[in-house]
Amino acid sequence: MGVCVDMGKKAQVKVISLVLLILIVLVAIVIVWNVVIPIVSDGGGAEVLPVDLEIQDVFVTVTGASKVTLQRKAGAGEMDGLKFAFYDENGNSHVEDVSENILGELETKTYSFSPTLNFGKMQRVVVVPVLSDNVGREFSATVDKIFELPNSLVSWWRFEDTEDFVGNNPGDLTSGARIMDGELILNGSGFFQATGNNLSLDDEIAISAWVFLEGDGEIVSKGDNYAVLVIDNKINFLSNGNSLISGGSVELNDNEWNHIVISGEWGSTFKIYINNDLSNFSKSSFGSTSTDNSKILIGDDFNGKIDELMIFNQDLFNFQVSSLYNIFKK
Repeated sequence: MGVCVDMGKKAQVKVISLVLLILIVLVAIVIVWNVVIPIVSDGGGAEVLPVDLEIQDVFVTVTGASKVTLQRKAGAGEMDGLKFAFYDENGNSHVEDVSENILGELETKTYSFSPTLNFGKMQRVVVVPVLSDNVGREFSATVDKIFELPNSLVSWWRFEDTEDFVGNNPGDLTSGARIMDGELILNGSGFFQATGNNLSLDDEIAISAWVFLEGDGEIVSKGDNYAVLVIDNKINFLSNGNSLISGGSVELNDNEWNHIVISGEWGSTFKIYINNDLSNFSKSSFGSTSTDNSKILIGDDFNGKIDELMIFNQDLFNFQVSSLYNIFKK
């Protein structure tokens, strides 16, 4: 009799378990039918906007203003706006909505934002594509892509176009020079020139650029004030026609991207950095230099490519040179 009772209880447990399992399955079906399917069919959720974006870099000025360079990858998908969320080191955040100048497929654009009060050092930026009331997935950039622009940066040609990214020295191309894929392409018969109104420097100076060599030539010059040349695959810095410093024994790599920085002060020490290494330094025997109204020439008689050319009105610290190298490393 005891055996029969036990078997009956076991049968009841199995029936109850089966009923519970059926109920769980039914609940799952109801959730899918009433929640998941409406989201997909109505256009909600992150999968609605299959837009693929990349935050290429973020620049922050000493005043707190920022510039975010955004690239849209290949692929279908519509959007009529962008949401930018900024986060600082103290956990503060603010959101900016952009509804104009929305980038299309394979386009790259830079968006500028005014400073925000009581906002600390920026740590993270998030961008979300928007279509009506629907949003896509998040695209973010952390501190490795956030660069604080020093106040001494006077002009910066990124060669996405002919504009000066931070200053008022827009340029134009002469025959034989062209801009393609965000780089200045040169074949020895043309160059890029800009007004250079505020680039006559007679105290401190720093020049940073990425160069892809296919031979010797002039990287940048401003009359007799200063010039950076490649001679026998070595960097030379001239002022008033006199060579102040050369790259020493370090040669640039042909047919490869090289990062070069010349930094110093007339009457003091000049330094040359090549690919983030201090290549050479020299005591300047010239206490001053000539300044004039000459235009800035970039890539005169140069074969190869030039990118991210910056001119500063102050000497740079080692950590600033390293930042320039790492954030734009090719």
